Amino acid sequence: MDAELQRAIQDATGRRVTAASPVGGGSINTARLCTLDDGGRVFIKTYRGRAATPGMFEAEAASLVALAEAGSPL
Repeated sequence: MDAELQRAIQDATGRRVTAASPVGGGSINTARLCTLDDGGRVFIKTYRGRAATPGMFEAEAASLVALAEAGSPL
């Protein structure tokens, strides 16, 4: 994982990444499970293509919230 992404995670969480492991399910993206210095874990998905569709990850997050609120097993 590059330093820029590690800084972005630290800025967002206030914690330092101590480990990162690739996970499946990213489709056209790269997905990782990151462990933070307080033992917490975060799921990170990045897209490094030519140009990501604006709002792509926000739309996915909203869809996952809607599924969870409906009681769907994720």
